[in-house]
Amino acid sequence: ISLAGSYTYTIECSNAQGTNTDSVDVSVERIFITSASSDDGGTFANSGNALDDPDAVYASGFWPNQDSHNWSGYSGRGNTGIITKIELLATGHIDTLLDNDEMELTLSGVSHIVTAATLNDFVGSVNDGDIVVDVTADRAWTFADINAAILLIALKKIAASDQVTYFLDASGLRVRYQP
Repeated sequence: ISLAGSYTYTIECSNAQGTNTDSVDVSVERIFITSASSDDGGTFANSGNALDDPDAVYASGFWPNQDSHNWSGYSGRGNTGIITKIELLATGHIDTLLDNDEMELTLSGVSHIVTAATLNDFVGSVNDGDIVVDVTADRAWTFADINAAILLIALKKIAASDQVTYFLDASGLRVRYQP
């Protein structure tokens, strides 16, 4: 089953008397990196494993090394419309609890910090999941911006580095838009 793809919903609204007053189409697209055109050969091991849909085959980074890596290759798949919300998804897990280190997710030059407290919800492969960062306010997004997006994942040491590995299965964008 592919998690990538486009889903369209029709939302019907009713007033207090229950009569239909309006409807709007809203589409949700999950777009995963499909190629690594700017793969910088960073320090994540097996970086190509983080391409395409989640498949339980991982790239990995180690906090004591402060590993980081650039990926690109998102594709808006020819979609058009007004983007109303966009979220960055980093699908994966860590192998053990973090003490105080953090992850920096930078999408097209705007950085977002994911704290140890958030990352600790994803300990072990049984807790593999989406770290979700709302990036809507970073810019007035268009599908051309998505096609040009570059993601940097950097594992940041805060004090004495935690001995933790991050396993990245896939990186995607969840895009809500009006077609």
